[in-house]
Amino acid sequence: MTRRLTIIACILALVVGMFVWVSPPSFIRELGLPEIAKALPSNFKDAESEFNNRVRSRFAAETNESNLMSELTKMGFSVDALNNRADVSRNGFPCSLEWWIIWGVDANGVVMHIDGHYGWGKVLIA
Repeated sequence: MTRRLTIIACILALVVGMFVWVSPPSFIRELGLPEIAKALPSNFKDAESEFNNRVRSRFAAETNESNLMSELTKMGFSVDALNNRADVSRNGFPCSLEWWIIWGVDANGVVMHIDGHYGWGKVLIA
């Protein structure tokens, strides 16, 4: 009897674990995300618009680029200075989700424009 219960418990744990890995609940998916990227609307168009608004509100134009990159790094974004881009992603099924920020600077390294984007990333199945 205990062996049967152990087998059932293991199978149940495996099924639940696979479900959480394939489609984690939002509170798990948002762990470690920058605050600016959390709790977006479920509709992608609305979510990208909201994320862009948050980015533009948080990082005013005419900010020094090195300060911007430092702040984005502290927030948890991976910064690509050569391409003026910062991003963070979370695996999901069938695709990852990505939040990315792009900006443009003038000759003095002052940020002239900044945009936030949100959407599907890499496809995890082939």
